[in-house]
Amino acid sequence: MEFLGKIYNTVSQNLPGNPITREYDIHKQTGSAGPGLFWKVFLATKKSTKQEASVWMFDKKSLERFSKRDRELLLETVKRGVSNLTRLRHPKILSVVASLEESRESLAFATEPAIGSLANLLGCHDNLTSEAASSLGGFELFDVEIKYGLLQLTEALAFLHQSGKQLHGNFCPESIVVNRCGSWKLAGMDFCQSNTGSEQCPMFACHTWVESLPPQAQPRLNYLAPEAALSHECTSAADIFSLGLLFYTIYNRGRPLIESVADLSGYKRSVAALKGLRVSALSCVPETARDDVKLALNCDPTVRPDASQFGRIVFFEDSGVSALQFMDNLFQLDNLAKSQFYKGLAQISANLPMRVNLLRIIPQISEEFANPNMIPFVLPTILQISESASEAEFKELILPKLLPVFKLREPVQISMICVQNIKILIEKCPTDDTKNHILPILFRSLDQEFVELQELCLETLPTVAHMLDYNTVKNSVVSKLKTLITGQCSLKIKVSAFMCLGKLLENMDKWFVLDEVLPMLQKVQSREPAILMSVLGIYKVAFSHPKLGITKDILASRVLPHLVPLTVEASLNLTQFSAYMSLVQEMLRQVESEQRARLQQLHDLQQEQKTLQTRAGGQSQALVPATGSGQPSIMDSFMSGLGPMQQQRATNGSSGGGGGGSGRLALPSNVPTTAATPATPLSLEDKRRLAREQEAVDTMRSHGPLRPQANQQQQQMRAIEAPKDLTRSLMERNANSLMSSSSQQQPQQQQRAIGWHGQQTVAPPSGPAAAPPSFHIGGATAGNPFSFPAPQQQQQQQQSLNMAPLDNLFGGGGGGGGGGGFVGGAARPSLNQLASSSSTAPPGFGGVRPQSAMMQQQQQPPPKPLSNQDLADLLG
Repeated sequence: MEFLGKIYNTVSQNLPGNPITREYDIHKQTGSAGPGLFWKVFLATKKSTKQEASVWMFDKKSLERFSKRDRELLLETVKRGVSNLTRLRHPKILSVVASLEESRESLAFATEPAIGSLANLLGCHDNLTSEAASSLGGFELFDVEIKYGLLQLTEALAFLHQSGKQLHGNFCPESIVVNRCGSWKLAGMDFCQSNTGSEQCPMFACHTWVESLPPQAQPRLNYLAPEAALSHECTSAADIFSLGLLFYTIYNRGRPLIESVADLSGYKRSVAALKGLRVSALSCVPETARDDVKLALNCDPTVRPDASQFGRIVFFEDSGVSALQFMDNLFQLDNLAKSQFYKGLAQISANLPMRVNLLRIIPQISEEFANPNMIPFVLPTILQISESASEAEFKELILPKLLPVFKLREPVQISMICVQNIKILIEKCPTDDTKNHILPILFRSLDQEFVELQELCLETLPTVAHMLDYNTVKNSVVSKLKTLITGQCSLKIKVSAFMCLGKLLENMDKWFVLDEVLPMLQKVQSREPAILMSVLGIYKVAFSHPKLGITKDILASRVLPHLVPLTVEASLNLTQFSAYMSLVQEMLRQVESEQRARLQQLHDLQQEQKTLQTRAGGQSQALVPATGSGQPSIMDSFMSGLGPMQQQRATNGSSGGGGGGSGRLALPSNVPTTAATPATPLSLEDKRRLAREQEAVDTMRSHGPLRPQANQQQQQMRAIEAPKDLTRSLMERNANSLMSSSSQQQPQQQQRAIGWHGQQTVAPPSGPAAAPPSFHIGGATAGNPFSFPAPQQQQQQQQSLNMAPLDNLFGGGGGGGGGGGFVGGAARPSLNQLASSSSTAPPGFGGVRPQSAMMQQQQQPPPKPLSNQDLADLLG
């Protein structure tokens, strides 16, 4: 294996390019670091895993200005530094992910993603491209970043001194790397020395600074402790002295306390000045750290604090620093301790700079997304940071981490937090991501059985209505709201669904509301006051919103029949009842206004038609009811003047029989008409209709006035339906036979044809001179006229029938006439007497009185012949 390794190294060095480039795709340069900033730091991506990293490249051509001895010394120094860094593993030390690779032209290795060295951030842009220099130009470190960065360096030194038993030896801005998350990591282990003393009292050999060697091959002199630069042995306190100088440089805008020196004589003078250093000379350092920095810069190593003590100074007591420090140790805690910390993290992050939140907080806590139970604790902090971030920052640094979270249904608190912050997500997310990832969270939440989530979703939906298209509202939202309203949900959810629907109405189409929403309201069976008022609210919005509006036909046929019964619900209080009546009255006023306007337009058209008829040369006549002599009824008073109804009554009255009763109708000779100007110009269709109506009027005038005629068929039906009187039928047949026999003996003066049931076929002579018909029986003449009643008078005559005319017919005048009236010339009894005595006569007499009764009747004077008037009065 060792042999194969040597072959691989030999082949790799002879191939063009560095072997590290075969594993990583190298992108743009981000910074530079190491002694003399020889190392170029590039952003890279591993080809196999697509994991981000930083590739460090050392170009050997940059050493061409040095002598061969110096080139070899520099190459040996940088190789040793990478080797030492690769062996060290600590969170505060730069992590190496790919070991050093060497080719003919370069050295290269890969580390965790890094921005550059602290020297770059403080304004030193050596060995940088123009693009990288411009991106780092004007970079400003925030106070919390400086505090936490220095605290991280103290922790790294503490680990290096105590656990690693090593001295860094070149603690300066070029040896400190800032990674992509903003953390400061210790690197530059080129001059690192191991412990040569005892474990209780460690001692380290020093690289004595030699003026003949290039400065890049030695520790940076203006950050080196006096004992490390001037003696051959030192303690770990030498790094604390360098830490104090770094404090000053950071707060002094990148200018070190010991100015750049090129020889030991100048360095010795600067160190001598530090012996009388006063606190006032450290005015640029924060007040809480001045005394500690002065103590770290003491020329006596024994009075300097160690790294652990320096990390506990008052300067580092900051809530932001504590939060960041606690996050570095989260991997050691259980879920309960993490959840307690994350609950207060949102409040702390609000006071942190956005760069810290984006580069430090978000990457750290987003690692908890692998544990769904911890997501509800970290999600509020991420969404709070998202609210302050720009759209570009959110899209690049936050949204990719949140997309997997949006698909989770459990635990339900995830959906609730997303719905609570839906406005932030919609504002920051692109439109496509909003429709594909954000809005589905709302739709899924409506189907959840968690009442709090449903209520929250119903409150949130109207705020995002402007982003919902018509099909989404129709198919996804309204259908789900219908299910909640008509389903077996709690009263609170139903009311919330009604409120949500009412707020969404203005985003719907008018006909969709009329066809889908309003019919749904009529299916609501609950009569709770909150439900009733919610229904009223939906109607109010649909009625009042200018985009919607309910037509008068819908109001009259569907809305008002539903609302009016609800006004008498016993569950409504006075205020709620007043709200119902107010809307009902408002709807009624609109129906009245629109219908009146329509009818007024029709009336104007009719008046225009009458005006055209008048100008054509004639005035139309209308049927008006004739006033009766009696007091008009309430119904007549109400119906008077209603136009079409009155005309209908007149038409019905004109079909009756003649007479001057109160129900008769008269045709006035002249009805004045008034001309009116139509409200709107007549359309072509209106003019055609008026022309047809004018032709119909002219046709009716040409036929003359219509007169009522008796319905002969109706009279025949009445005659057929009348009850048949057999006695009268027998008497009429006998009378007809007698009349036919008498007409042979004496000419008939006047002939009157009598039909069945009294129907006249020939009208009788009129006038007082008309003589009644006379009949002669057995040589005697019957002088009384006889006429049969009309069919409508038969029933009255059947009740009291006078037989006197028949007496005259059969032999009036007593015994006159030659004794042809009775046997033996005796006086004949009248038919009235026979009819009255028929009920008491013995059965054998056939209804004829005994002889004694007839004799008494004979002694009575004959009845007086009846005149035509008497007979008419008798029969009528």
